[in-house]
Amino acid sequence: MKCFLKQIFIGITIFFALLIPFEYFVIPNIPNEISGKYNFVKQHKDEIKILLMGNSYFENGVNPKLIGDNVFDFAMSGRWIHYDNELLKIFIPKMPNLHTVIYPMGYSKIYEEYSKVPYSNQHQNDFFHEKYMHVWYNRFPQNIDRWFAIKYSDRIGLKYWYVLTDSTCYKRMGYKPLYGCYVVDEQIKFQDITQVKNAKKIVKEYTNYLISMAKICKEYNIRFIVVTPPCHTVFNEHITNVGINTMYDVIENVRRFAPIEYYD
Repeated sequence: MKCFLKQIFIGITIFFALLIPFEYFVIPNIPNEISGKYNFVKQHKDEIKILLMGNSYFENGVNPKLIGDNVFDFAMSGRWIHYDNELLKIFIPKMPNLHTVIYPMGYSKIYEEYSKVPYSNQHQNDFFHEKYMHVWYNRFPQNIDRWFAIKYSDRIGLKYWYVLTDSTCYKRMGYKPLYGCYVVDEQIKFQDITQVKNAKKIVKEYTNYLISMAKICKEYNIRFIVVTPPCHTVFNEHITNVGINTMYDVIENVRRFAPIEYYD
């Protein structure tokens, strides 16, 4: 029995001795759009003047070239606001010519309890942010678990990373236009999201992250703009006054601590 346990211990030790260097040195150097965006901002930190943050609202829906020169779309589809906050902490102190940060605030986003979003690939998003943007999920021990590519990747041939590589994304300054029509499950998308469990707690967490982002912008004299982008009529038919007023309340709460411009 002792010999058996010893062999198991040796096997586990060898496994991790091979895995950790592979995870630490090999996987992070595989080309992909996530690391590409991070490295682009890092390499052009002195040139970028306007930074678009957030999720698919901006990554897929706003063309930086129509805004002006020296604009980069640092948004990533499915990103939780926690990661935007951490990325701004990393980059703003290093970007001497940055004068504006723009962030999208969607009607439903402020009510999404990130750890329980049923229709997102959040675990893989956590993995990508931890591995390639060097910002970690803020819940332990899940953040340790989601660092491992062996669990959160297309494990056969690492194909998923190569599929993500798109050099034209950087020529478009981080913009990835999304074409066509997206059909949604009305029971998921159009439920009264203001009535979700722990709504006040979720909104408070979102507000605190937005306050933190506004504060870091204030500290470095950067204009902080929040935008609620236009939505299709089908979506707008299902919004409520409670949800709209909550958005406005979030903005007013942020204004108590730091300047913020809001456009709905």
